[in-house]
Amino acid sequence: DAQLQEEESDPNATCTSAALDPRYHICDFDLGILLCAKTCGYCAPFTYDHLKRFEKPQVTMLPVMVFQTRFETADCHGFAHTYELQPYNPVITLLPALDGVRRGRVLTCIDRTKHQHSDYALELDCPDDTPASHCHNNKVRITLKHTFHGDVVYPKMLIEPHRDVVAMRQIEWLDLQTEIVTLSTMIYTEGIEIFTSLSVEFKIDEAGNVDGSFTMISYRDMLKGSKDAFIACLIVCAIGAFVGIVLSDWYVLLHRVEGKFFYSAYELFSRLLLLVYPIDLLFEWGFQVPMAEEFDHLLHSFLDLESLEEDVLEERVQKYFDTKTHIYHETTWMKRHRVVAYLVCYVQFLQLIF
Repeated sequence: DAQLQEEESDPNATCTSAALDPRYHICDFDLGILLCAKTCGYCAPFTYDHLKRFEKPQVTMLPVMVFQTRFETADCHGFAHTYELQPYNPVITLLPALDGVRRGRVLTCIDRTKHQHSDYALELDCPDDTPASHCHNNKVRITLKHTFHGDVVYPKMLIEPHRDVVAMRQIEWLDLQTEIVTLSTMIYTEGIEIFTSLSVEFKIDEAGNVDGSFTMISYRDMLKGSKDAFIACLIVCAIGAFVGIVLSDWYVLLHRVEGKFFYSAYELFSRLLLLVYPIDLLFEWGFQVPMAEEFDHLLHSFLDLESLEEDVLEERVQKYFDTKTHIYHETTWMKRHRVVAYLVCYVQFLQLIF
């Protein structure tokens, strides 16, 4: 009750009275779950029933995470500076925007060469009824910064999108300082063990135009038979290439024919490449963390929450981004080897032509 009184700025508020008082309807809000669990009937753990059958093999992991990168503000120049210093005229009372002193700025000028690195995305003036615990130096701090791929991002998890989006609109979470907004989620496909990272990006240019794009990267874990077959194929390829190198050396030593040195050297190079690459791929692949384990870490970044305190939640959000960064490195490794494998195959194709 004491914490509820602080949150509602009402020394007489209690869970029992707030549940019945039409001014609060405390059980309809998150405070009812957090502070009045017994009164509102929200004592965990809960039991959930299936309302409809899952018909698809895909399932998303955790709610959607939305995050943005932001530009720094800057002093206005040119006509923007002139406009901000525009005087007023008390005579023209039929034009309210021009008959009095402005309170605050109209334009927000930004520096697109510098990114915002402040601790919070926004700091807004505290409303009169803001609890003291949420007001710091008369400012409400919104969206703590985190790091992702070494960049500063300001994230928010959309637990209840229909409510979260409305709240974000009310505080103007997206504004002129916003550079790129990304919605990210992870998808698991059952049966074929495919793990997909899906990101939808909206980039905002200087004129305010929004350019949307998406990135979908899939990674398949090899288990049981597919894993054994993969290892066996790489070993057979390396052994075959080694035998080919021995035969090429033997042929060069026995038939030193003038004019064919280039072709013999290229054949030796292609077979050496076919020996080294499978060994390197097998060695590096052995050090990769299975994607199932990465997704499990992603789940436990929130399942292992000790409390719903703000600092604990923010710590878990950073762990979420750290895990996603590691997943990004693994998928980048996969794409790099895909390109190298194509080049190796192309070298072998040229050998067939020669």
